[in-house]
Amino acid sequence: MLSALAEAMVDKFSSVRWNWLAYVVEGYASPSQNGELPEGWHRGMLEEEYKTNPLSDVREGLIVSIYSWDGDTNCVSVFYRYDDNGLPIFDEADEQGETGGTIADIFKAFTMACHAYDSAPNN
Repeated sequence: MLSALAEAMVDKFSSVRWNWLAYVVEGYASPSQNGELPEGWHRGMLEEEYKTNPLSDVREGLIVSIYSWDGDTNCVSVFYRYDDNGLPIFDEADEQGETGGTIADIFKAFTMACHAYDSAPNN
C-alpha cells in the first residue's frame, strides 16, 4: 500500500514529500489490560468477548497514529459506546505519545525510504 502511495505521489506531484500521514484503525481493547494482550490471545478474541459478554470491560475504539515528515509520531485513542439511538458517544481522547510496534516500524521505514528518494541526486 505504501509503495503504491509513493509511486502515485511521484506521478502526481513529482515528489514524495509530505507533511504528515495518519493511520486510523477501529478495534477492540480492554482498558483493564493496560495495553497488554490477555493470556491466550488470538485474533478476534476481544471482538467476540465484546459481542457475547455484557459484563466485559472490552470496548470499541479508534486509534489514530500520526507520522510527520520530520519523524515525529503521536498516537491518540478514544473509546466509545452507543446510545439508545445507536449513535456513538465518545470518551475523552487518550494521548499516548510516540507509537511503537509493527505499524510504527512500517511507517518509519516508509519515511526513511521517502527521505532517501527525495535526497537522491537524480531527483
